[in-house]
Amino acid sequence: MTAHDPGTAREVVPRDCLRRGAVSFAALTLAGLLGLFAFGSFEGTPPRLEDLRPAFLLLALACAVADVVLGGLRFQIFIHRAHPRSPLWLPIRADLAGRFVGAVTPSQSGGGPAQVFVLHRGGIPVPEALSFLLVNLISTLLFFLPGSQTQIEEEGSFRGRLSVQLAGWMMFTEHPFFGVGWDNFTPNYPEYSRRIGLDRSANTHATPHNLYIQIASEQGLVGLAWFGALSWFVFYSLTRAQKDFTAAGMEDYAGMVLAIGLGIASLYITGVFAHMTRARHWWLFWAIAMSTPYVAKRELAASYFKNDLKRWIIR
Repeated sequence: MTAHDPGTAREVVPRDCLRRGAVSFAALTLAGLLGLFAFGSFEGTPPRLEDLRPAFLLLALACAVADVVLGGLRFQIFIHRAHPRSPLWLPIRADLAGRFVGAVTPSQSGGGPAQVFVLHRGGIPVPEALSFLLVNLISTLLFFLPGSQTQIEEEGSFRGRLSVQLAGWMMFTEHPFFGVGWDNFTPNYPEYSRRIGLDRSANTHATPHNLYIQIASEQGLVGLAWFGALSWFVFYSLTRAQKDFTAAGMEDYAGMVLAIGLGIASLYITGVFAHMTRARHWWLFWAIAMSTPYVAKRELAASYFKNDLKRWIIR
């Protein structure tokens, strides 16, 4: 099986099942939205369908289509340098997949792996796909930097984010071993915010917006060491499982282990911009990852038994 010929391998999930799942998901989403409008209770002004104008809806749809096409064209600039024969439809499909999967996964963590999957199916090796995504991310972040005519002190979002980052670092330096305590960043933030002097909003519900600063400030070096050891064991388990599945001749399952690893890696990447607001998703993915080597080891032992049995019968 190669990246350029995905049809040679047995499909883990039939396309008909994927198609039915997508249609069912769209139907349930539409039914939920209609139920929300019909029976939901809203604070303030409730959204009313009669206030929506068709002209504005068409304009919004045109802008959304233009955004997807232009995003694909920008992505194609990077891909075309390494793969001149790559079709334009490939980065557009990858962009659409990233938007959809990112919208239905926690902290939009599934968007990146979805884009890598689509690009890989289109013949782009995984390391190159990851490189393209990184360059695309950097080029996007450049647009969010403060302009030359604007001082950073006047940017409310940058000032608030910078304030919580500095506060988290100060908590860690003043309590390096055990931090300020689990879930104690928010109650301690106002004091540190006054000392820093950047956040003028006096935010009493501030969060670190960074997983690693959250762990460092709340659990210190002990928490960082525990998190690092657990993370190492998770990826070590996935590596063992992938090797055993490959040795057992189960390439499809080895690919699924790789997909699980990419999904977990995306959680670590989004941790740079978001703290652990959905810890249960982390526990679920960690549990799946740490269970894979035991399944792979059992399948490998079964394949050895089958091979030994065949050799014994032939004799």
